[in-house]
Amino acid sequence: MNVMLRIWRVIILVQLLPILLSKVEGKNVVHSKNITDLDFYTVEELQKLPKFRARVKDDLTQSYMNGNRYLVRFLRARNLDLDGAEEAIRENLKWRKLENVDNVLREDVSKWQKQYPFYFNFDHAGRVGLVNSLRDFDTRRITISGQRAEFRRYIMYQIESMVVRIEHVANSTGREIIQANLLFNMAGFNFRTHACFACKLFYH
Repeated sequence: MNVMLRIWRVIILVQLLPILLSKVEGKNVVHSKNITDLDFYTVEELQKLPKFRARVKDDLTQSYMNGNRYLVRFLRARNLDLDGAEEAIRENLKWRKLENVDNVLREDVSKWQKQYPFYFNFDHAGRVGLVNSLRDFDTRRITISGQRAEFRRYIMYQIESMVVRIEHVANSTGREIIQANLLFNMAGFNFRTHACFACKLFYH
């Protein structure tokens, strides 16, 4: 019952997307001359961010990683403990190197985009939204046909694309964006296609 309730909540949210999301990129970003860093970060976070950046800046592999919006997530995840945040970001960088994430946007994913398209939109506060239709993801077929690893790269492509889009919007509008939305249309979700025994491999 709880699972079905969650599914219906997502379905309702997806049905409200035309209301929640803007149709024109960046047009509804809220601007205010009075907005400062304190609207997005606490005083303690602003004090610790330079120290944290100094610890890891030489190992960051993408320019956006040097920004506050990227670094602060690791500080918050470790309750602003610098040692813990450094350990977390280094583990993340190790994983990115292992999975070759830095090069994923150079890969040709046109085959997957035709079958399982995604798009970006914006909510009323100007936050970037990555919108997907989960009902179209034939995870059973992808797994059984041996394409799981390739499709997994496509998911990475989407997430990395969203990160780059956030940076572009934030830099072009001058507005800090430290949150994003990931929205799935789950209408038509069924256990045979999306949660079968073989499909379990898809999520590992």
